Amino acid sequence: MAGSWAHVTSAQEAQAQQAARSQVPATLLQAPSYVTVYPAAGYAPLGAVARWRAPDGQVRTGLLFAPSGTTAGSTVPVWVDRAGQLTNSPLGPAQLATRACLAGEVAVGILAIALIAVGRLVRWILDRRRMAAWDADWLVTEPRWTSRQ
Repeated sequence: MAGSWAHVTSAQEAQAQQAARSQVPATLLQAPSYVTVYPAAGYAPLGAVARWRAPDGQVRTGLLFAPSGTTAGSTVPVWVDRAGQLTNSPLGPAQLATRACLAGEVAVGILAIALIAVGRLVRWILDRRRMAAWDADWLVTEPRWTSRQ
């Protein structure tokens, strides 16, 4: 149930994002620069300045991360909001499935923790009851066993 709920709500969120965002081409004004993180890791992108046209027709300029191998003048697709600002892409099918699986796994984990807690509580209650019964039995048995009156 938790996975289904997460999938439905995420799908609604994805639809809202699809309606509020659009993909436009951006032209790189410079080649992206890279920095060496450490020798075995390779290079990490620092970004490049690019220009794109917002949905309202205005030309925008900003910094974005371009794929490796792109050069100045290359066109790359970017996602923008209604104001023309860069934004993330809408949720895709893989992200919807991931959210649904994660919600299901978290629900199972919470259920397991709740069952363990209830089991321990029941055991504690039964132990207290058993010890009280044992104590009552000992109060009856102890005088006869030890010969104390």
